[in-house]
Amino acid sequence: MKRIKWKFKNVPIHKMFSTIFKSKPKILYPESKVYDVPEKEDSTLVDIEPTPFLLIKPIGMKNEDKIKKILLDNGIIFIGEMTIEDYRLFSYEMFGNVPKVEIDYWNHILETQYDEEHNNKAKALILEKGTDVEELDKVKRKIRKKVGIDFYQIYLNQDWVETSLTPVHSPDEDKVEKEFKIILKHSEEYEVQSTPDDDSTNAMNECEEVTVQCLDFLPNIKTLGTERII
Repeated sequence: MKRIKWKFKNVPIHKMFSTIFKSKPKILYPESKVYDVPEKEDSTLVDIEPTPFLLIKPIGMKNEDKIKKILLDNGIIFIGEMTIEDYRLFSYEMFGNVPKVEIDYWNHILETQYDEEHNNKAKALILEKGTDVEELDKVKRKIRKKVGIDFYQIYLNQDWVETSLTPVHSPDEDKVEKEFKIILKHSEEYEVQSTPDDDSTNAMNECEEVTVQCLDFLPNIKTLGTERII
């Protein structure tokens, strides 16, 4: 039932029934395959005050410009960007309460079903301080409906179960600081975005890229979140 409610919030009505009844790509996960999760060395990251953010996941990167426009059209202003080059490593820490084997399955799907350009790179859009997280959550769901969610069936515990890859993620109010620090830990570059004006198209083209050095943060910060329900 929780899964059905999640779909009503994140999938357009005209596609809702197809996600329930239509056959989805089936993925076999080799039992012998094990993803090693190496210790991520702390970056020297700049001491940026945690603010709300929107994470563009690998499958959303091809629609980066569309996602940015939806944000701006809904009054959500982003002031900077952080690029995550190794999303698969990042995902184990970002979604730390999800069983590792489930994240293994998600990463196996990314690795085998998407080309290299779109299977391991992500970007965090850093939003203005004071951005309403509840409003951001509504816009996140709007983005998911307009950009699309990829559904799969994967063989798990001797049964076929449904899973999905979403294009974007945003933090809950009480997770902003922890998840922001994880993004800092896994990012090396910070691209400063000019303050957008009324012309969102021009605003998106007026950015200056800089590389910054950062403070060390505690390793192994873990946060709640599962792609199945968020």
